Amino acid sequence: MSARADQPAPAVRAAAARLRAAVHDLARASTSSQPDLAALGRAEELVRAAAAELDGEVLPRWWQKPPMSDADRELRSYDLRSVFQGELHPFSAALRWEDQAGPDGQRGLAFEVTLSNLYEGPPRSLHGGYLAGLFDELLGAVQVRAQGVPGWTGRLAVRYRSMTPLDTALRFEGWVVEGNGRRLRTTGTCRADGKLCATADALFVEPVPRGR
Repeated sequence: MSARADQPAPAVRAAAARLRAAVHDLARASTSSQPDLAALGRAEELVRAAAAELDGEVLPRWWQKPPMSDADRELRSYDLRSVFQGELHPFSAALRWEDQAGPDGQRGLAFEVTLSNLYEGPPRSLHGGYLAGLFDELLGAVQVRAQGVPGWTGRLAVRYRSMTPLDTALRFEGWVVEGNGRRLRTTGTCRADGKLCATADALFVEPVPRGR
């Protein structure tokens, strides 16, 4: 998915986001109805034909660093390919990010997201594993903003305080607690209509550069 001059990155991202929404519609249809074998066969043929339409240049992974234009670099970033937020990843959720300081002015970020029953665990509630993944995505982004380079998740502890509802706007907020060299501690919250659903604490470790 190279960004040619006639296909700027914002237009590609918007088209990919629409494709993601269509894939979610397909997933909801396949998990909420009981089609017959013929219908499943026809759907499979259509999906395989659509996949063939997208067959093209094999791109390097986001962590590989080949020479590329700024537009290509944007489209090949982790953020756009993440299973939790990437517009180019058809299984991701649509997160709406914003800057958000912590309660004492700490560096932080926030996002809002509304999740359907594709992400259901307990009845009418978000799966706890997916909630933990969203916290990891949030607090990892906080770590990158604070340290300037990606780090590895050394520890992630989630406390589930109540069921997290589906089809409701969820607000995730995260911020830095303290930093010590290559280590950074972060914390975050998840709320629905102001009600606290879960909290998380994480430790991130900046990797040692190669050659050291």
